[in-house]
Amino acid sequence: MLSVLKLGLMPALVFVVARAMGLPPVGVAALTLTGACPAGVNTYLIATRLGTGQALASNTLLISTAAGVVTVALWLVVVQATL
Repeated sequence: MLSVLKLGLMPALVFVVARAMGLPPVGVAALTLTGACPAGVNTYLIATRLGTGQALASNTLLISTAAGVVTVALWLVVVQATL
């Protein structure tokens, strides 16, 4: 579920907010694609440091990285088609 939120909902929200703010197309594209990137290793490092949620963080990292190959490409198509 976290990977779906990170790869689907977050870039959609970034896209809508960037468009609503009136940013130029290049800025909207850059922000949207940055928001569409997979979860980073920092989530696992923080979970390890706090001593909880390592399995959830590592699963989210693995799934979002694997699915990110497809979703980032899809968001690139969406951005190109709408801007």
